[in-house]
Amino acid sequence: MAWPGNLAPRDTRCALSWDLEFTPPAAIAEIYLRLAHELARSRGQLVVRQDLYAQSCFYYSNFAASVNVPANGIGPLDPNTRIGGYTILNARVDWNNIAGSKVHAAAYVRNMLNEQYEVGGVGLGATVGLDAVMLGTPRLAAWRSESGFGMTPSRPRGRRRLLHSTPRAVT
Repeated sequence: MAWPGNLAPRDTRCALSWDLEFTPPAAIAEIYLRLAHELARSRGQLVVRQDLYAQSCFYYSNFAASVNVPANGIGPLDPNTRIGGYTILNARVDWNNIAGSKVHAAAYVRNMLNEQYEVGGVGLGATVGLDAVMLGTPRLAAWRSESGFGMTPSRPRGRRRLLHSTPRAVT
């Protein structure tokens, strides 16, 4: 069950959007705010985006509830395969069509609060006695620039050439 939404006034320079999804046992929510502003004298467009992503707990193995717990206390085959929920905050600033050109630049930070979280796992506890989890990306700051060739207003997604991208983990 999903509830997507969008709250955007007639002026499309500002938009607040969300996407809520409830798929038991996990619930996922993403809310973002995007502001766009045309710079004076054809200097380009400045776009700022802030988003919040949240997910509830979930199990990465269906062995966690594979056996009903009887009165003698023998329980599930692999009970330690639950991952807790997490929330991450991201931000991005874009400068599009710099000085009327087809060059674009962006700077962004993912996981701004440096949340430590798990995104999945391998549940082999029932077979080899080992469970492993995959950790989410730590805080990451990067910048990116690109140039578009053959891009026209009627075809905004023309060929683009990546000029530079520098991701760096920030501790």
